[in-house]
Amino acid sequence: QFKCFRDIVYLSMSRQLAILLIACFIFSVRARTQVYPFVSYTPRDGLVGNKVRFISQDSKGKLYFGTSNGLSVYDGSRFTNYSTVDGLYNNLVNDIQEAGEDSVLVILNAEKLQYIRNGRIGNIFLKDSVCPVINQWLRCSNGNDYAIANDGMFTFEKDHFLKVVLNDL
Repeated sequence: QFKCFRDIVYLSMSRQLAILLIACFIFSVRARTQVYPFVSYTPRDGLVGNKVRFISQDSKGKLYFGTSNGLSVYDGSRFTNYSTVDGLYNNLVNDIQEAGEDSVLVILNAEKLQYIRNGRIGNIFLKDSVCPVINQWLRCSNGNDYAIANDGMFTFEKDHFLKVVLNDL
């Protein structure tokens, strides 16, 4: 009987040792996981609105937050906000597109196209004054600009939009 009792104790200890080793492994794996430093920006921090529709970054590292209350530009230390008070035609910003070293196109949820250059808002005047309501602006690697709009797809050439006819779809 003593031998049987010793076997039971041995099995119990080996089971406890196995549980201890598994627990150490689980906690050591958990301790090595990386925690990413996420920052949540709110209007208290300077963001123009809570409902962010898109986030974009230009070649200089500035972040653009398009909201239903306007556009916020974050340069790494502070926000600069643009809304109808500052000259935007509409507060609902759908997209932005970098247009040069010092300017970005502002794609509004309206039949207007605007830009921001050196912190100032300006209007883009088109040859035929026709601008679709653009939802997204795409720049291809070959330099062509396309607009996905409520009325279909358009290409932008110099100072006017041309509708892209898609056959056989």
